[in-house]
Amino acid sequence: MNKRMNLLSTKMLALCGLAALAGCGTCKKQPEAAQAEETLPIFFTGKIADSAKYEGYHPRFAKAFAFMRRPDLASLKPGRYEIDGDNMWAMIQEAKLTPFGDVQRTEVHGKYIDIQAPLDGPETIGILALTPKERAAVDFDEAKDYALFDRKTRAYTFLPGDFGVFVPPYGAHAPCKSLDGATRVKKLVIKVRK
Repeated sequence: MNKRMNLLSTKMLALCGLAALAGCGTCKKQPEAAQAEETLPIFFTGKIADSAKYEGYHPRFAKAFAFMRRPDLASLKPGRYEIDGDNMWAMIQEAKLTPFGDVQRTEVHGKYIDIQAPLDGPETIGILALTPKERAAVDFDEAKDYALFDRKTRAYTFLPGDFGVFVPPYGAHAPCKSLDGATRVKKLVIKVRK
């Protein structure tokens, strides 16, 4: 069985279609930079090497993806790295992985888009398209910019060189999971203000 469990065969367009089926209403066929916030799918995946082709989806993505393409990225020490003040920053994390189960504790944000990428090994992230009517297991925390849900998710395994983008308010994700028994991963998270 292939470890990479894709949500649908044509990644971005299919995910965008899934967002439309989930009722998010923000998906349009051809995004323009001026309408970036209204045209983003709720989540999408890609390769870091090809990330420049996604820069037009949001005014801040060019800086975010430029940081992600740094040649020294894998050697950065854990911590916060400023990119654009409160509008955007990166975090290098040494994350503990837990087994992917039937139900995951998923998170969704309000103000910030998450861009996540493993740097030194695989990381499975549970992915879920929320609907506007769903109730959180843990109510939205304004200060920490998240709400938590206990939901079944679809597993997607990211390898070094891959990234995932999770867009509020319906792009729920359960990071730091493992399908193969791995217990840790060094990863990048970039927070981008919507």
